[in-house]
Amino acid sequence: NLMQINLLKTNPEAETEGVWVTYEDTDIQLKIARIGNPKFDAFVAKKSAPHLDKIRKGEANELQENITQQAVAHTILVDWKNIDDENGKPIPYSGKKSEEFLSDPSLRDFYKFVLVTSNQAENFRYEAQQEAVGN
Repeated sequence: NLMQINLLKTNPEAETEGVWVTYEDTDIQLKIARIGNPKFDAFVAKKSAPHLDKIRKGEANELQENITQQAVAHTILVDWKNIDDENGKPIPYSGKKSEEFLSDPSLRDFYKFVLVTSNQAENFRYEAQQEAVGN
């Protein structure tokens, strides 16, 4: 049935460019791309290239985690709204600031949220995109 197969299709553009989601019970909006999208894969490949020998030998677990965290910061969490500093001033999105947040041990739940959301195919399905735009 054509209708059923359409329910399974994801939107490659949304997977790479990101979709807006609300962070738990807050006003914070996060634009999250799908893990493993082409930008993510290219980032990981570029950062891993100098270390391939160690990675192949299984001697680079911490390095691989660090590279993944950087890739998530720059290619998965691609924008946000309503994140303010201690003085209530908006913090504009940047890859550097994203990396700072995602590597902060006290924000590990935030990092986990981004990872889990980026892994959920239903966030990137065509049907979900149509509902989000109100069609």
